[in-house]
Order: sequence, then C-alpha cells, then structure tokens
Amino acid sequence: MKKIGIISCNVNNLFSISNAFKKLDCTPILSNDKKILMGCDMLVLPGVGAFDVAMQNIIKQNVDSTISDFLNTGKTFLGICLGFQLLFEQSEEFKKTKGLGLVKGNVVSLDKNKMIVPHVGWNQVETTNQNNSIPKNMNSFYFVHSFYAQPKNLADIFCLTEYENLKFCSGIKKNNLYGIQFHPEKSGKNGINFLSNLINNKI
Repeated sequence: MKKIGIISCNVNNLFSISNAFKKLDCTPILSNDKKILMGCDMLVLPGVGAFDVAMQNIIKQNVDSTISDFLNTGKTFLGICLGFQLLFEQSEEFKKTKGLGLVKGNVVSLDKNKMIVPHVGWNQVETTNQNNSIPKNMNSFYFVHSFYAQPKNLADIFCLTEYENLKFCSGIKKNNLYGIQFHPEKSGKNGINFLSNLINNKI
C-alpha cells in the first residue's frame, strides 16, 4: 500500500484529496514534518486560498526545502490548484509574490472584462503529448480558479484547457514534478482515474 504524503500548510482542502487516495487503496498521510514526508512514495501539495498566505506558511514551516529534497529523490510530486500555481516563480494575486520557482513562469489573473471570473465548473483538458495519458472519454475535470499559469518553457506544458476565448495551461510535467489547475478529487471517476495513472507511472 503506497503512502501518499499530503502537505498541510493551513490553506489546504485536505479531506477530499485524502478520500480520493483512500479509494485507490493508498494511505494518505497529512503532515508538514520533513522526516515523515520524505518517507512517502508520493507528495501532494493541494491548496485553496491566497497565494501570498500559502507561501508565507510554506517558508515558515520549511516546506520549500522538503519539496526540493523530495524532488531530488525522483519520486512523484503533484501540485493541485493553488498548489500548482505555487510551483511557479511569481504570482500577481493581490500583490506580486514570489513562488517556489520550480517552474519558470508567472501566475496571472483571468481577464474579468473578457470572461466570467472565477472559472468554475467542468471543462475539458487536452494533453500536449502523444501518449494519450488522459483518454478523451475521461478528460473532463472540475475547475475553480481566478488565476492561471503562464509557463515560459512550452515543453513544461502537459495539458491545455479552453475557457471562453482563452486557451491556458491546465497542467505541467517536468521530470517527476507534476502540477494541475483542476481538482481531481472533485472530478468523480475521471479524477480518480487520473490519480491512479499518476500513482502507477502511466502519465
């Protein structure tokens, strides 16, 4: 039974993601203790709330160094929603705030003058690779966000989503580092399928 470390930084929605991994016969471990997290098979950084508050908590609890050391082990790391955005260099949410800088690029606001903000509801993702790791019949996921990521390196983009007239990056893959804007834990069987494939190295 695989141990899934779920990083707790006081801005996370932990109940739903924990239940999702339980459905996959995994053991979710909620913690911010480095020794405990380093012993897990996979780490997840979920998140809802403000970017700057999340970064303050991450730095205060030394979670940034834990994430860096965990990535160096080659084991899978996943950022979800805010946890995905935190992987980037900077966010413009409320004020310019530095992120973890693990992926080059910035997080910017959806344009309220051109679309309904926030983007809430089910939407499709389109993978940019050729391995069909997200089948077309299971590529609809639940979104809720007002900001989106703009990676500088197009090779880091794993999937795209179209909202109104904007096609934005809804997922990145950089070696063993993954990040997704959508919520797999709120996306029914499609979300469970995605997490299962990730756990079993099929993405």
